[in-house]
Amino acid sequence: MRSGDKILIVLLLIAAVVYLAYDYFKTREAQLVAVVIQNGEVVQEIPLTEDNAGEYTFEWNGHYNIVKITSSGAEILAADCLNQNCVHQGEIKAAGESIVCLPHRFVVEIRAAENEVDFIVK
Repeated sequence: MRSGDKILIVLLLIAAVVYLAYDYFKTREAQLVAVVIQNGEVVQEIPLTEDNAGEYTFEWNGHYNIVKITSSGAEILAADCLNQNCVHQGEIKAAGESIVCLPHRFVVEIRAAENEVDFIVK
């Protein structure tokens, strides 16, 4: 390997780190929203703020999921499904993360608020 190859590799690594840092901080600055989806339809969008922190109960077809919202994320505290995978998933905090309860057709997904995304992209 020649010295030019080493310089190119170092420059590519620096560019990758800068891109990842930019992407990380861009997402952190955006207002995050917990989007609750039941049976394929958005039921509620809850901004992750102290004002909205608390427990929310969602019922469908005689079943329930209890979602805990904090200013930093969301998690499913309880559900009456058999496997409890959604409860054991833990808290999600970043845009793009989700918790899925397949038996209840229930999804909690973290997204950047639409107005914030428009602001960042422009």
